[in-house]
Amino acid sequence: MTTPSAPDRTPAISAGLLTAVVGSLCGAVVTLALLGHAPWWAVTAIALPPAVAAWTDACHRREVLRTGRPSRSVEPTPESVQLRHRALFDPLTGLPNRANLADRMTAAERMARRTGNATGVIVLDLDGFKAVNDRLGHGAGDELLVQCAVRLKGVLRSADTAARPGGDEFVVLCEGLAPDQAEAELEEVVERIHAVLSAPFMTTSGPAVVRASIGSTVVDGRDEVGLEALATADNRMLEAKRMARADDGPARHVPARATTAEDTVAPEPFTVVIVEDDPAMQVLAERILSVSGVAVVGQVSEPEDAVDVILQLRPDVVLCDVMMPRVSGPEVMARVHAEHPEQQFLFWSGVDHDKLDGLAEGHPWITKDRIDGLLDAVLATR
Repeated sequence: MTTPSAPDRTPAISAGLLTAVVGSLCGAVVTLALLGHAPWWAVTAIALPPAVAAWTDACHRREVLRTGRPSRSVEPTPESVQLRHRALFDPLTGLPNRANLADRMTAAERMARRTGNATGVIVLDLDGFKAVNDRLGHGAGDELLVQCAVRLKGVLRSADTAARPGGDEFVVLCEGLAPDQAEAELEEVVERIHAVLSAPFMTTSGPAVVRASIGSTVVDGRDEVGLEALATADNRMLEAKRMARADDGPARHVPARATTAEDTVAPEPFTVVIVEDDPAMQVLAERILSVSGVAVVGQVSEPEDAVDVILQLRPDVVLCDVMMPRVSGPEVMARVHAEHPEQQFLFWSGVDHDKLDGLAEGHPWITKDRIDGLLDAVLATR
């Protein structure tokens, strides 16, 4: 007697597979795109994992029905999860890093254009942080930065993002500000930040006190929330820092409604050529210097072309990346000095000076995570 075979459930499984994948992918993409939390490519990247999980699950069930044996599933490894987190978040404070902040600013811009709301950008720098490192040690400084991150998150609105681009500088992105009340709403956030960071910090090495110099700007729904807004807020933070130093008083805030470009113009014309192969850093440096009255007369991406440009323009100072792929900054300087020994150079680098193996020895330099001190470093070469 012939035993009846089990019904073929492959079509049902295939239909379920297709429904699961499409539903998971489309649902995630539409939801995130409407919320405006990420650019389209980031939305897709976030939406794909659940779709892949649905596909894997459906294939697994189909394999079990066909063979009676479970198939091997593909799970994300702890290493891949850790690498993704390291790429997007500051390892010390857990806040979004510079790359993550750029993505969130792009998402904020798209949301603002859809809703018509304004976006606020706040840049703050900790005054007195170097003294804490010198007095209590770098371990205490790290503890202070972690506590700063915790305090910041505690006073921000749910729509705000705190990020740490590097060093003792933090950036706050404030989304969804009412267009007619944006400056007042942003000022309230700044006041809360000032208050919470002015309180003493307790580290394992002892108490520490710092103050925050803060600059801010408001971007309406029609404008770009990008490097220009960040440079404007950063320039106003630098002005706040200079005001505090001049008065020998507490740190200050130069608010979004203030116009400070005229106040920060260099005393006399000062020219700079930027030699930098990173387009983003080149644009950021140019914006910070230009809005402060420094004339950026040339920008060179290829170090091989830098020597001719520098010798032709003869700027007051050359802002030059130390470590470029083919020609190092000191090599550029050596070739220039062979014909023009008096040419001033200011080196900057993505790593600390003690890791440069003497490349910039004897010459002024600044690290790129201390971009807030760029204007002062440039003018100090005079």
